[in-house]
Amino acid sequence: MSQLESYATQTNVQKLSEEEKHKLVAEVMRYMLFSQYRDGAPVTRTKLSEHLSKIAPELKRAKVSSYIVAEAQVKFNEIFGIEMKELSRKAQKKTGAARTNLQASEPTKEYVLKSLLPSKIRRQFIDREEDHTFRGFVMAVVALVSVSGGEIEEQVLWKHLARLGVRHDDEAHPKLGNVRDTLNKLCLQRYLMKEKGVGSDGKDTFRYSLAERAMDELPTEKVDKYVTELMRGHNDEDGNAAGENGNTT
Repeated sequence: MSQLESYATQTNVQKLSEEEKHKLVAEVMRYMLFSQYRDGAPVTRTKLSEHLSKIAPELKRAKVSSYIVAEAQVKFNEIFGIEMKELSRKAQKKTGAARTNLQASEPTKEYVLKSLLPSKIRRQFIDREEDHTFRGFVMAVVALVSVSGGEIEEQVLWKHLARLGVRHDDEAHPKLGNVRDTLNKLCLQRYLMKEKGVGSDGKDTFRYSLAERAMDELPTEKVDKYVTELMRGHNDEDGNAAGENGNTT
């Protein structure tokens, strides 16, 4: 028995009419599409349950929402060729009692929409130029954090990005716009987590670490391949520059 079939056998779900089911599933799909278009941030299970409660407060949402969300996942796949992917939110680091409470609690569930089209077709017919630019920036930042052991101090990250032509004080980058806002967008969309800590110089600083979406969409082998290709490109450029310099002497 599938998870959806299991939810469908629950008494509260069986009390729903087909019209009510379709209405609630459509509301979840509409909410997900609007949220992803607005800022691309994952939508938590709690937010979806709260939205369903506003639509139909007379129903016991706690026992119905699981079925409605599962049905919406199926419909996204069948109708749009989109996966409504469930992720477990990576928790911020805590200390003391807060850490104990965090370990005892269940991880927060959240959802993002991902196209199931082959990447070549998506790039050719769907993606906009700014989508390519943003994805490239995401990959570069995730790679820098990854090769730094999974977390990096803010000033060190900016130093590396400056070598790629991306400065922290650039508010009008030709491709990225306000660079700080774009980096903050990576935190909003859960590719990165930003936490306050103590830097290598003993002073307070911010550190970035990989969040759940980066680990889901950009696994280690993909990041390693990107870094290898990037380094190969730099080596080729250095070799060409050396050859040109040699020819001029």
